[in-house]
Amino acid sequence: MVALPERPERWSGLFDLNSTTGTPSVAGAAFQALVADAAANGGQFGEIEVSGRRYLVDLLGFQRVALPWLMAVVVPSDTLYGWVHTLRDRVVAVTVLTAIVALLLLLLAWRFGVERPIALLTSRLRRIAEGELDTRAVLRGPAEFRELDLAAAETGRKIEERERANRGLVRTLREYEHAVQQSPAGIAILEHDGRVVFANDAYRRLVGPADPLGDPPRLFAGPADLAAMEVRMATVRAGRTAREDVTAQRGDDEPLTVFQCVLAPLFPDDGSEGQALLLVEDVTGRKRVEQGLVDAR
Repeated sequence: MVALPERPERWSGLFDLNSTTGTPSVAGAAFQALVADAAANGGQFGEIEVSGRRYLVDLLGFQRVALPWLMAVVVPSDTLYGWVHTLRDRVVAVTVLTAIVALLLLLLAWRFGVERPIALLTSRLRRIAEGELDTRAVLRGPAEFRELDLAAAETGRKIEERERANRGLVRTLREYEHAVQQSPAGIAILEHDGRVVFANDAYRRLVGPADPLGDPPRLFAGPADLAAMEVRMATVRAGRTAREDVTAQRGDDEPLTVFQCVLAPLFPDDGSEGQALLLVEDVTGRKRVEQGLVDAR
């Protein structure tokens, strides 16, 4: 060789200087074999490995270069393809990292955009089903879940208002029932056909029997009174009040008693056939006084 690369130390194992003559030469058995083939064949291109590093070698024949040299172009293989491998490794790394980040974002979106709203909505519905009032604010999340939670919260408030109204109505009815039960006058409610469906204690004591429900009032239950009872109920159905005095045996086996009976209509709000309110009062003493006054005249 008559020339070496500018910095032969970078190509250790490929080029060397003869320690005796100082002449530059090709080093390495693989490189020397490739040079021998190129000298025989007029050129050679190949890959050699020296000290664990691979090189691409292009040897040009005399017919392609000016005499007297045989040109050797030596390039490390990673010089040609290393950037491709590096780019490939970087692309793979970026792709894997992007996939991991996308998966984490998907899990976060699922957790806070789907799983958490569903859990909050389920909790609200469970509280409503158990009769509790859920005062929590409407959840933040996708519009669909927000609308569902808003509808559930509104439904819960309406149910609570209805339950509160029902409890108030029950208290009122109990107060009314207590007042009716404490009344000294007999009070009964009749169906449109004349059957008793409610009677207070005074009615049971005055009129009897102890359980008058399901039967017509005993005051009007005689065979001759059936037609008269229908006339009374027709009067009530027409919206008028019927008043009369009836003499009958008291329910507690007292002597014959004069009862003042008032039969008034009860009109339901739904327009169905109404009931009647029967008020019964023992006026025997008053009638006796009135009769005494009449006799005294």
